[in-house]
Amino acid sequence: MIIIKRYATSSTNEEIKEIVHQENISEPACLYSKCQSDGKGQLGNRWTSEPFKNLTCSFYFDEVNIPVENQFNLSVFVALAIAGTLEDLGLKKINIKWPNDILAGNDHKICGTLIENTLSGAVIKS
Repeated sequence: MIIIKRYATSSTNEEIKEIVHQENISEPACLYSKCQSDGKGQLGNRWTSEPFKNLTCSFYFDEVNIPVENQFNLSVFVALAIAGTLEDLGLKKINIKWPNDILAGNDHKICGTLIENTLSGAVIKS
């Protein structure tokens, strides 16, 4: 996996898409930043985070070839993987607010996910 580090960016999501396009990357990639000023949220909303106090990152996977009808299953898999990892790290009372929020303790949101897909016919390409 290619790891791309940034001190600051407007959006990890937009920047990784730009890098993948410009450099024609086909292997998995992760871009993370200590500060994100204009992140993307669900349904076109803006997502802000306190600088240097949050993990802001985006992942890119090419040629995943998942049938479009399994799109929700992809969200389920990602949410369960994140929740399981947090539990393995010792966080207590992890819950999922479907389809994209991870809650801990007394239902305090600690994580949000946004999955953007590129389609090719009836499959998710990336």
